[in-house]
Amino acid sequence: MARYYFNLQDGTSFPDNQGKELETVRRARIAAIDYAAEMLRSPNEDLWKGQESVLRVTDARGALLFTLAFCASDALAVA
Repeated sequence: MARYYFNLQDGTSFPDNQGKELETVRRARIAAIDYAAEMLRSPNEDLWKGQESVLRVTDARGALLFTLAFCASDALAVA
């Protein structure tokens, strides 16, 4: 198994100092999607202001393996 690090950037950097051991890069992709989904389910209204969040997944050497970017915004109310 390899260790993958899920580093979040959403206007502020949140480096992952622990990482997670997973069998494959495919499993790491699934974990990244789960991470993003959990964030979007949170009650944090700041997520809905249109600010892009970027999850950069690296290996134990710090090499970038893939990036997952996501953004959420409320539509303007139409009268």
